[in-house]
Amino acid sequence: YFEQGGKRYSHTLDPQAGNPVICAAGHALLEQLTPIMLEHVVDAGHVLGDMCEELLAQFPEWVKAVRGIGMLRTVELADADTAARFHREALGHGLLLAPPSPGSPVITASPPLIMAETEVRRGVDLMAAVFLEWSDRSVCL
Repeated sequence: YFEQGGKRYSHTLDPQAGNPVICAAGHALLEQLTPIMLEHVVDAGHVLGDMCEELLAQFPEWVKAVRGIGMLRTVELADADTAARFHREALGHGLLLAPPSPGSPVITASPPLIMAETEVRRGVDLMAAVFLEWSDRSVCL
């Protein structure tokens, strides 16, 4: 938990955590995992991680840190306002990301495990497109 403005917020990414239907879906997923699928997840996770690290190198004025493993990555931006604005503009580019928690500078990227590597690349390219637009407009955040 974290507090801001007298309110207490949870860092839980999914309000459905612990929901019996969601748990049943997770159990069904575990039954479908194969070595080939797991290999794909590892490979796609490396692509996602490497490309997020490239965002950090290319846009240090906005991207402050990249964390995560596999197909679950977070990108810490300069501040909470930047994260909220980034989320809105990424959505405008067609990229659906979880919204940042109130007061948080962190954006979470958690694509489906079955997403093709080309689509993972496209998603991070869309993230980069937002930063490139900001650079082109010389936006001071």
